Amino acid sequence: MKFIACLIEKPNLSSDNSERSLTLLVLFDQHAVHERIRLEALTSDAEEMDEDSGSKRLKRARINPPVALPVNKDDARIVKAFQTEFQRIGVEFHLGESAQSMQSIVIQSLPVCMTQRDLDGKQRDDEEISKNAKDLIQEHIQHLKATNGVHGRIPLAVHRVLCSQACRG
Repeated sequence: MKFIACLIEKPNLSSDNSERSLTLLVLFDQHAVHERIRLEALTSDAEEMDEDSGSKRLKRARINPPVALPVNKDDARIVKAFQTEFQRIGVEFHLGESAQSMQSIVIQSLPVCMTQRDLDGKQRDDEEISKNAKDLIQEHIQHLKATNGVHGRIPLAVHRVLCSQACRG
């Protein structure tokens, strides 16, 4: 294990009016620091400016073949109501034909990091892309339900993929 060591001078704020300062030795795990810097860079690279709204969104990539994800009618209603939010996180879709109590979301694009070649040179296969799509949609539906539609900066499913890439870089 390698560490980065820093000495930090901290003023002494005691009531005795002495002008002594305290010196702190701070150690950082070099691997963790490198991983965090890579995560910040990957997160920044995963975003682009949406010219229509003027805000950031996740870069997206078309998936072929599209992924059909069965959902109940309540979840389909949430996805449709928050279509702009799903576009912000890199998901484009259309709703498929409905059955009695189920409907399908046909996912046409996902965030680039969930579809692109992995950092180790392995291409993501259809099964992995399908799993990533399912995780992202289901987690984001649950997030929107739990927060009454308030969105965060980046979905947890995307964050996990970026963390994995940062660790392997």
